Amino acid sequence: MPSAASPLIIYRDDGLWATANRDRFEGLRVLQWRPSIVPMDPGVDRIDLLEGLPFADGSTPWIHAFHVLEHLDLHEARAFLVECRRVLRPGGRLRVSTPEFAGHLRRYLEGLERARRRPDDPQALTDVEYLRLLVLDQRVRRRSGGRMLDFLRTREVDRELATRALGLTGPFLLDLVRGRDASSASANAASGDAVAARPPRRSLPSRVIGAIRRRLPWPRSRPWWALDCRETRELEITNWDDVSLVRELNGAGFESCVAMSDAESGIERWPDLDRCPRSGSSLERSSIAEGVRP
Repeated sequence: MPSAASPLIIYRDDGLWATANRDRFEGLRVLQWRPSIVPMDPGVDRIDLLEGLPFADGSTPWIHAFHVLEHLDLHEARAFLVECRRVLRPGGRLRVSTPEFAGHLRRYLEGLERARRRPDDPQALTDVEYLRLLVLDQRVRRRSGGRMLDFLRTREVDRELATRALGLTGPFLLDLVRGRDASSASANAASGDAVAARPPRRSLPSRVIGAIRRRLPWPRSRPWWALDCRETRELEITNWDDVSLVRELNGAGFESCVAMSDAESGIERWPDLDRCPRSGSSLERSSIAEGVRP
């Protein structure tokens, strides 16, 4: 079994986090958990977390698992944490981050109160629906993007609210859905710009053609983005917070387990992967914890 002498980065989603960190991956072994049918980000290796980590015992100094636990059931997540402990050197650190579920709930309840106070305010109603979808949609959707994608295509979401809810990933996703290409959306988000103008809509003929194509039956061999979300592991099937992360790290045999902010780490020469290299803002709102292999 090969050694993972370099630190390991393991993530599932592409998007702003991977794009913003591309230049900081040098010297790190970067692994992306993707089903074989789904395209990979450039310059990274594919891994199937359900088959374990293909590295020797005690061979890596630290591991950062970014937003993977929520796509595993509890049994799978616990097995993954034990695998990370096996691969780490004694004294090595595991850093795990997941979406900030408690923060999504808190912001939804605050938005619900605003909508109750201002029932005639269209923006308040749009805001609370957006926050409700952040809590629920990726846990129940059947197709990639789910109801959230439809919502962002048809409703005007406040960019500052998206930034508070998701960090710089919020406006990045708005730009992608509204027609910007990934590079310009990344550049806009990396600058910390939360008030960029909305790009022009697609032409009427292209929108009509797109609507017709969406109504056609899928061919027998479907493209990867038309697969059921259970096949692509897009669903978030477990919910995590700082308390549950610390509990599970302790249960997997780690020591000195503590919750962290995205600006903190006990990893020596931590490359600050959770914050924008230009603005220092959070790339994505996350619950984070670290533990040490004894």
